Amino acid sequence: MSARRVLGTLWGRARWWSGRAMRLLRERRPRGAAVLCYHRVGAGDDEYLDGRVPATPPGRLEEHLRLLRSAGLRPMAVGDLLAAAGRGDDTRDCVGLSFDDGFRPWMTGVLPLLKKEGVRATFYLVEGSVGADRLLWHHRLYRRLQQDGEELLASLRDAVRNRPWAREGDPLAALKFRAPAAERAEVLERILPPDPSEAEAARALYLSGDDVRTLAREGMEIGCHGRSHASLPTLDGETLRAEVVESQARLRDLAGTPVSTFSYPFGGPEHRTEAAESLVRATYASACVTDFARWTPDRTPHRIPRLGMADTPAWELAWLLAHPRIS
Repeated sequence: MSARRVLGTLWGRARWWSGRAMRLLRERRPRGAAVLCYHRVGAGDDEYLDGRVPATPPGRLEEHLRLLRSAGLRPMAVGDLLAAAGRGDDTRDCVGLSFDDGFRPWMTGVLPLLKKEGVRATFYLVEGSVGADRLLWHHRLYRRLQQDGEELLASLRDAVRNRPWAREGDPLAALKFRAPAAERAEVLERILPPDPSEAEAARALYLSGDDVRTLAREGMEIGCHGRSHASLPTLDGETLRAEVVESQARLRDLAGTPVSTFSYPFGGPEHRTEAAESLVRATYASACVTDFARWTPDRTPHRIPRLGMADTPAWELAWLLAHPRIS
């Protein structure tokens, strides 16, 4: 079979599956609401990010919004979804839209599209990155890995040797997810020398205070994603309070609007503790996690599951939204 014929066959099958997914989505409304989670939309920031951070190519978000509209679904901010549930509305046609971290390319790749479509979304911001003149520690680390890969990894292995939290597995993951905050800072100071170009890189990557005010002025919901995107179990009591409570206060002052929703950094159950969840419940009206499932009004608003979006084709999103049991 010729390559042209093979491609034609594959294209035909893709169109068939896409059409079937759309028909299912129009016909089927599973109980509860899906909340979509995006990170970086567009290009230009790959140098600073862990390759596992999901990226959404230009145009894909617009494709997703078109799909939601054509299926009769209503995209909305997380707070609006909870308000609808509180009124007793049927949430089966509601889809929450959320964006995590706080990347400056959102201002050109996301906000204009949401305005054009008349859609309100929730932006979960890492407070410590807003207007920062240096990269967050994990972005500094991955940036240097792009430049000095093997040499930096060797330095990292040497720096974490014999530390209890780094005895097993990947030292990079250990530093990111298991190292106590004070020890992580000590290791980073040892392996990452000052970089004079970092301030310019941070300004290009992160939202400014003016950007946050613009998002709020355009009607977007501002949420908190912590102060430094640290895994909360690695923090002591004072630092945990700074990540959860003090970060909210600064974002509220910047935005000039309430900040009543939180997104757990990394989101999984291993990144939440009883103390952290108790503090979040006392500070915020809602919180999002990374459980791949639907949210229903009978579930707590402090563990709202979300569907992570990356380079997700519209037909795949249609299948997910039509499926009664996503998880």
